[in-house]
Amino acid sequence: VRFEHDIFGNLSAAAYSDGTWDYKLPDEIGNLFKSKDKKDRQYGKAGQLLKDEKYTYTYDEVGNLIEKESVSEVWKYRWTQSGMLKTVVRPDRKKVEFTYDALGRRLTKTFQSQTTHFVWDGNVPLHEWTTATDESNFEIKGGTLGGAETTGELEHITPENLITWIFEDGTFIPMAKLQDEKSYSIITDHLGTPTEAYDEQGEKVWSRQLNIYGETRRESGEKNFIPFLYQGQYFDEETELAYNRYRYYSPETGLYVSQDPIGLDGNNPNIYAYTRDSNIWVDPKGLEFVSGQSLPGDTKLYRVGGGDVGNLGFNDREIKAINRGQLDPPGISLIRANSAEEAGNIMKAAFPKATGLHQSIDSGNIAETTAKKIREAGFDVIHDPTKRLGDAHARLIHPNGVDGFSDANKSNLSSKFNSGCG
Repeated sequence: VRFEHDIFGNLSAAAYSDGTWDYKLPDEIGNLFKSKDKKDRQYGKAGQLLKDEKYTYTYDEVGNLIEKESVSEVWKYRWTQSGMLKTVVRPDRKKVEFTYDALGRRLTKTFQSQTTHFVWDGNVPLHEWTTATDESNFEIKGGTLGGAETTGELEHITPENLITWIFEDGTFIPMAKLQDEKSYSIITDHLGTPTEAYDEQGEKVWSRQLNIYGETRRESGEKNFIPFLYQGQYFDEETELAYNRYRYYSPETGLYVSQDPIGLDGNNPNIYAYTRDSNIWVDPKGLEFVSGQSLPGDTKLYRVGGGDVGNLGFNDREIKAINRGQLDPPGISLIRANSAEEAGNIMKAAFPKATGLHQSIDSGNIAETTAKKIREAGFDVIHDPTKRLGDAHARLIHPNGVDGFSDANKSNLSSKFNSGCG
């Protein structure tokens, strides 16, 4: 798959080996379009999708999707007072119903007289199993198992259809599925999205490829054998939505069906949108990326002006901001991008009149590194969106603040950059 990005670093297109293309083109406030002319969709003032080439969408007064209608079908959605999806009425008039605990973790999903039950380990599902809806041969004590804040006890469960999920410690990345006394290893991509599953004999039993919206392009093996899409998303075939803890995501549209609960604090001008680049960013809880959060280790980062020691210190503007207490923690700017060329284009677009900056970029004076390499040098790098650079801006910091930017430390840091990659 070959990906393309716009000058601001937004993922804009994907070209597949079969010759097909997917477009994901944002306008100035982040509304997405699937066509080059950006005429295939209509949006409301809050960024809610009102119409696309197939459906018309209707929302309630707080921005939750309540109806999706086409020429041949209608979907209806009902919500709890706390803003969680309660019921979906499908075009065939069958209902899908959900219940949650006080922390927004889904406890049950009921469809066609079958109820799937979930037990959680902190923020990730640990067990799930299905019973006839009127069965009562089980009891949940505490509602969860494990986790720092909860303990629980699972009793009287019919074990035949129990599924246990194993996640990488402290993450939303699934590693294994245990079912019917068999174990399956889950292979994920660089973002933690499952792509393959293997049995105990090393035989591939399942694989899947997603498009740039998170919708399945190809799948082999049992359908939805591994239900996880992007990190934190559990796909429900019954509703064609992915449960994302605090919200539900539509892989068909590439949007959430309700507003971001934290509003514009999610650092996204469109409060229905997923991350600006699904090849780089994840949103495990449906709350967008948080400013100040450390970036994943494989994040590519660029320093315009090069990675030599003299260019890794504070400039005059940063020193003034530090002295005023406006740059806390103190740090220097990096650009998050997929290539040096993209990083240069982002800077040029943000500072169109900075001729000296443009000349430096055109001469290839851009150094590349990764968040992992930065940490190897004893520094860190955090998400730090700015007005001009948006989510492309990151801040390189040190645990010891200003004192950490000593010549010795900067020399070590400099060795982690590949210079002249523009």
